[in-house]
Amino acid sequence: MALDGITIASLLPELKNALEKGRLSKISQTQANELLLTIKGNQKDPYRLLINVNPGMPYICFTDENKPAPLTAPGFCMMLRKYIANGRILDITQPGMERILIFSIEHLNELGDLCKKELIIELMGKYSNIIFCDENRRVLDAIRHVPPSVSSLRTILPGASYYLPDELKKQDPLPVAASIANDEAESLPEDFFVSADTLVSRMYMYFAGLSPIFCQHILGLAGLESERSAVSLNAEERLHFSRIFAREMQTVCNEKASPVIYYKGDKPVDFSPIPLSVYPEYKAEAVGSVSEMIFRFYYEKSLHSFIQGKSADLRKIIHNALERNRKKLTLLEKQMKDALKADKLRLQGELLTAYAYQYPEPVKSVTVENYYDDNKPVTIALDETKTVRQNAAAFYERYNKLKRTQEATEGLLAETREAVTHLESMQLSLALSKSEADLTDIANELKKAGYMKKAAQPAGKKKPAKEPGVAGKPLHFVNCDGMDMYVGKNNLQNEYVTFTLAGPNDMWFHAKNIPGSHVIVKTGGKEMSDRAYEEAAALAAYFCQNRDSDKVEIDYVSRKAIKKPPKSAFGFVIYHTNYSMIARPDISGLTEIKDGSTK
Repeated sequence: MALDGITIASLLPELKNALEKGRLSKISQTQANELLLTIKGNQKDPYRLLINVNPGMPYICFTDENKPAPLTAPGFCMMLRKYIANGRILDITQPGMERILIFSIEHLNELGDLCKKELIIELMGKYSNIIFCDENRRVLDAIRHVPPSVSSLRTILPGASYYLPDELKKQDPLPVAASIANDEAESLPEDFFVSADTLVSRMYMYFAGLSPIFCQHILGLAGLESERSAVSLNAEERLHFSRIFAREMQTVCNEKASPVIYYKGDKPVDFSPIPLSVYPEYKAEAVGSVSEMIFRFYYEKSLHSFIQGKSADLRKIIHNALERNRKKLTLLEKQMKDALKADKLRLQGELLTAYAYQYPEPVKSVTVENYYDDNKPVTIALDETKTVRQNAAAFYERYNKLKRTQEATEGLLAETREAVTHLESMQLSLALSKSEADLTDIANELKKAGYMKKAAQPAGKKKPAKEPGVAGKPLHFVNCDGMDMYVGKNNLQNEYVTFTLAGPNDMWFHAKNIPGSHVIVKTGGKEMSDRAYEEAAALAAYFCQNRDSDKVEIDYVSRKAIKKPPKSAFGFVIYHTNYSMIARPDISGLTEIKDGSTK
């Protein structure tokens, strides 16, 4: 769900425990809409707090990455350094349940007197901002200025008075939930139930900080349809709904967060500080803290968007080449089908030659006995402007032409089928790419195959071109026997794991007759358990073209049985003896090693 007030409320205890009483040792504005604060406390290592108010994706979380800052600091960053560098964080608060955090900071002025300032972080979609105020809530500066020409309702400019957005006129859900939990009230206020709006709309508009997804989650637990109106609930339904609402809100305010990220395949689709009831079809991955949840979700989401953008050109090249070769394949298969008629023409020419003496004059057709098929009668249509012998010669001529076409087409057909398979494997590689290095591998492969132009070499003596190295790292898993398993994300990595990383006695797995990743199990000379075979086969099934199928047939064999034909494409191998098994493309129970190290 969006970074709503519930998520901010769950994050607040982590921020307070880590940052209160800490000192701001470093302030950097790493991007136009991003601040990186380094805070030193009692712990040995400082905390780095990343604050991003990009209108499309605002967030706040801790990070281990020390991002580089521009050589010349922007004016807003210089203002912060002037006033609160080395300042102490006294308190961090969240007004109501809104998407706002207020950092109260104590510092010394030029005369050595203690002063207070406030750094107000508003994480409200396109209105997100970081606003720096004095103790009287007068704006000193903001990372994004909002002049009257942009908003006549709320101006954010130096010298203007800061006030909370109008949205804070909504009810704070925490006191309402607390009164129900403490039996001070039986249900939500009566005015909540007088609206004819749907329950989701009513909750979202009545309470501050609740996202539509969280509202649907509560309604799902209460067994109520989201499209029902608030006024339609009877007394029993109101009581049950109010109790569920209070329980879920108490989970948030009592610091009982159980952060989770939801994935559709490898793509993060949502997150929540508590497990949600609205995503039964997505894979849920528990995370250690709310801050880690926020960081991982936005990092992986931005990485996915980055990969999608960077791979657009490669995707277009592969798509165009694939469409071109598929059309070529269709034409060649049609030519091959026509060429298969050559034997019929040869037979007709031979029969006409044998019986030509019976037909001295031109005729429309002849019926002769086929001495190759028990003398069964065969009727042959002829060109009546030619004699039978001339027709026989024409049949032979067409036969010879089709035979030549067949011989030429066979080679082209095999070559084109191989090209289609190769391009489909690169399409899969793009889908599996997780870094810019992976895209570099695919680009190198496209260049070698001739689908992309290589960089021009400088004039002079040209050195022989080197084979491109592997830029990205294969995926790394550990199976139930403690053995390392490696998965190539593209054809260069497939060759690397198969012929460089794997030893001759390691085991090799691959989806049968379809594009997919090479999976290597480093056995270390030990026998694999049945479960280990199933886990490796599941990896091969998951990282193949048919990963959405319920079952995939997997070939597996000792690595020493794998051979690479000379001058073949990257990742293309052959094997003649193998075993097969059926596997489900499910790797939810496998342990992935994220650092990409190899052993």
